[in-house]
Amino acid sequence: MAASQSSAAKRAKTTVLSDGADLQRVMVDDCTVLATAPADGSAFVCTHHGTFHCDEAMACGMLRMLPEFADMPVVRTRDPAVIDAAHIVVDVGGTYDADARRFDHHQRDFTEPFRPAPEGGATKPEDEPVRMSSAGLVYRHYGRDVIAAITGGSLPAESAEQIYQKVYERLIREVDAVDNGVEPFDGPARYRIRTGLGGRVGRLNASWNEDGGAEVENTRFKQAMHVASSELVHVVTSLVDSWLPARDIVKEAMSKRIAGGRALVLDRFCPWQEHLLDLEREGAGGAAPGEVLYVMFCDRRGGWRGQAVPKALGSFENRCPFPEAWRGLRDAELSAAVGIEDGVFVHAAGFIGGAHSEAGMTTMVEKAVAAAPARAFPVTTGGEVTGYRVTQVIGVVSAANVRSRNLMADLWTALAGAFGGEAGYYTHLMNESTSAAMDRAVHRTKELGGDGLVNVRFEMATSMNRLVMGMHASVICYGTAVKLEKIE
Repeated sequence: MAASQSSAAKRAKTTVLSDGADLQRVMVDDCTVLATAPADGSAFVCTHHGTFHCDEAMACGMLRMLPEFADMPVVRTRDPAVIDAAHIVVDVGGTYDADARRFDHHQRDFTEPFRPAPEGGATKPEDEPVRMSSAGLVYRHYGRDVIAAITGGSLPAESAEQIYQKVYERLIREVDAVDNGVEPFDGPARYRIRTGLGGRVGRLNASWNEDGGAEVENTRFKQAMHVASSELVHVVTSLVDSWLPARDIVKEAMSKRIAGGRALVLDRFCPWQEHLLDLEREGAGGAAPGEVLYVMFCDRRGGWRGQAVPKALGSFENRCPFPEAWRGLRDAELSAAVGIEDGVFVHAAGFIGGAHSEAGMTTMVEKAVAAAPARAFPVTTGGEVTGYRVTQVIGVVSAANVRSRNLMADLWTALAGAFGGEAGYYTHLMNESTSAAMDRAVHRTKELGGDGLVNVRFEMATSMNRLVMGMHASVICYGTAVKLEKIE
């Protein structure tokens, strides 16, 4: 079965790579780049002349992959009359109007990002909105069609949309940020990154002491389109051939979690970290953000590995490393410490461990989960939870509890009331009812897939049972069930 899947994957990869490479060669590499509008008055794509950047090279490369623009030359000019006559304009002209096919971002009042900041504001650098360049503008309006052209339109709608969003995150966002001067990090850099896509495109410009002119510029711009579009084709095909199949594996595993939902067993190894974090945010398999602590998989040699889930993508800090007492142990020592027969190792940092068998690794993971600190379930009368952000509002939950004391307790309290002071029995009765109602509301929230309860309120009442003259205490607890994501 594995061999069959591997062959199918190789065939799919060859097809997509071939389609993307052929498309790039025909539509981009065969492009004509001119300094003036075509003499025959035919339609053309327009961008500016002079020093070129990655954003317009990427934008023109994407447009050339589409049938509407495939036969059009690219004209590089700043002549307003030529710009006005163009069928589509990118990175010049001072206008952003998608209906008129004008895609410039240099206007003083233009600040639009590809996607807005999350509700409540960005809490992570990768969520901060970045103003679009001409690449982002063209990708926003034509990116889905470009992906369909590269893949031959073979993707289901859901997968195609996932690829569209990921291509922006992995490639176009970087182009937008570099063109708009957004630094990738805060503070002074320890070194400069000069080998990125923007740097490679920039080096194609003629140097200050090199013969230039329109012919040289346009020849080099065509090379820049090739470099930029090659990167785009590579990113799309990598996502289709590797990223999507891995997501499917992790998504399937999310519905079959072990250890109380806190560990994942993959059918086969694949890059899982990004998918796990994404799928938790989406609530796949009923999981909440931060819920999964360990991921198990079979390695290439037939042994089993368990890895702690990082707190954030790319982070060396984990949600819950393997227990301190196991770290650095191997073979017999580890087996004795865990209580299994085939332990192999636990890394000194506790981020990964191994066993010879799936059963042994499963026991290690289950015991690690059992030793982990209990996961907090936030309950608050406010609308926010410190350290978390609300990712989904599930709805209102409510729960009631009605309790009574025994007749003797009621009589004793009535006699004590003659002398004044606290009615201790009834205080205890109200506390018990309140606690029970809140516990039921929390339980109902968990049943609905929530991992927090906000805007909590209580309504209380007491009543007399006329039959036995006993006191009843009733409490209703209600609030809003939500899904939360921890702010790292």
